[in-house]
Amino acid sequence: MTTQASQFKLALTHQNKILVNYKIQLQQQQLLLDIIKAALPDTLRQHASYCVVTNRRILLYTSSAVWASQLRFYNNAMLSAVLKWRQNAYIEALQIRILTAFPINPTASRQAKIPSVQIIKQIGEARLNQIDTLSQALINLSKTLEKKRTTQ
Repeated sequence: MTTQASQFKLALTHQNKILVNYKIQLQQQQLLLDIIKAALPDTLRQHASYCVVTNRRILLYTSSAVWASQLRFYNNAMLSAVLKWRQNAYIEALQIRILTAFPINPTASRQAKIPSVQIIKQIGEARLNQIDTLSQALINLSKTLEKKRTTQ
């Protein structure tokens, strides 16, 4: 009895060129980050989180605007360290960006801050000392605030 060779291959036996390419890019970026960190003082090294090379620019990411402003003082030192490491690299600039912890949701609803009953009454009474247009606006404001206060 002859046995047939199986046509099935395990996923790990395939050469995945895309993942290999990404792994090489990550290693290069980590090496570049290590070179940039070596050009920084000890207090700032830990705040340089990630770096990416794109379109002849190095983008260095940090956690907050405070650290970004401090890192910008060392922009020339970091750039010269990279150019010393790679003499033939053509890098025009080093930009510092801020990582956002979470995406900003513009559709998030906010609760209106309704003033106290005393302030609503003061707004209503303030119309007595005002001219007609402002008086009518204050009346409308106090009525609206009273409605909002009762619905809460």
